[in-house]
Amino acid sequence: MSDNPLTFKNILAGVVVTILGGVPLAVIIQDARFDPQRTPNSDTSSRSSTETPSLPTPVETIPFSLPTLTQPSEPEPTISGVWVGTYTCSKGITGVTVDIAQTGNAVIADLSLYPVSANPNVPSGMARYEGDFNSTSRRMSFPRGTWINKPALFWTAFGFNGQFDQKLETFDGSMDHHSCTTINLTRKSD
Repeated sequence: MSDNPLTFKNILAGVVVTILGGVPLAVIIQDARFDPQRTPNSDTSSRSSTETPSLPTPVETIPFSLPTLTQPSEPEPTISGVWVGTYTCSKGITGVTVDIAQTGNAVIADLSLYPVSANPNVPSGMARYEGDFNSTSRRMSFPRGTWINKPALFWTAFGFNGQFDQKLETFDGSMDHHSCTTINLTRKSD
């Protein structure tokens, strides 16, 4: 082998591998004194007693960067699903099921109305609503709907608006007409 200081026996003094958060770090250092063939203390005679041994000099450092730790973002709250409850207008208390599909702030809802035991003479019907939901305030609002199945000739699919509770399990609102009062819904569990 050559006496070139860059030969294998002169370059490799050690490899330090440290695992930091799953990222390997390797450092190769050079020590010209390293010789796998030499015997321990074979070079002590050539050193004077006042000489201080030198530390190995880094030859190459492989750069690395620590991964950025980010908190997983919370999923946007969704109101998509089936909601059941009642609303009250001039015809009395009416059963209602609202099937909501949310995409971002846009909301499409199919509202089915039907009689309840307290008011068995209310006709059934279905209207489609397009409105919006604000995930920060938890408010939802719909202008007038469009009948898919109109219960009677002069019925109007009044708009409605209101607010969901913090856990998005209940909705309390009002119908947008002077003859109506409240609409209350509860998310239907699967």
